[in-house]
Amino acid sequence: MLPLLLVQLWYWARYFRPFTRRPPEAEGDEPGPDGEPVSLILCAHNELDNLRELIPILLNQDYPAGFELVLINDRSHDETELYAQQLAQYYPGRFRLVTVTHTPAGFSPKKYALTLGIKAARHERLLFTDADCRPVTYDWLRLMQRGFSQKNGAAMVIGFSGYAEAPGLLNQLIRYETLLTAAQYLG
Repeated sequence: MLPLLLVQLWYWARYFRPFTRRPPEAEGDEPGPDGEPVSLILCAHNELDNLRELIPILLNQDYPAGFELVLINDRSHDETELYAQQLAQYYPGRFRLVTVTHTPAGFSPKKYALTLGIKAARHERLLFTDADCRPVTYDWLRLMQRGFSQKNGAAMVIGFSGYAEAPGLLNQLIRYETLLTAAQYLG
């Protein structure tokens, strides 16, 4: 059993450890993509508690070119609609609400909702997140956009969203599986 554990640890250290390191910070004089506005697209289905925690973090992102937050209320039965309407009144021009009441036959509900959100977006550059994700910094938007700089020249940027750490073996297994999934996407 011990040799198997050692082999597993060696693979983890060799192949997955680089994913746990933060990329180096960009130099201040490097031309970046901060001059282009962004539409943040957030799809939610009965996620009121998560939205109350996430939306203030998103609306307070430090991004000089400006951004809008497009919230797609995907057939929610909780108070998401009321909360979103209040935000739309408080942040006019910066917060937009798209309400999906039903999904046409033959469509995936989330894909349909995201399609409506993309159509409602005002800006060409789009950034997607989920209601159960949390940016760890108010520079998250800027860091995600860094991949579009002239130096990197990317057409699409994918970010890693690790599972929150909690005590217990189940949480460790979930975090490990999340890391493996990210390695497949990013590798």
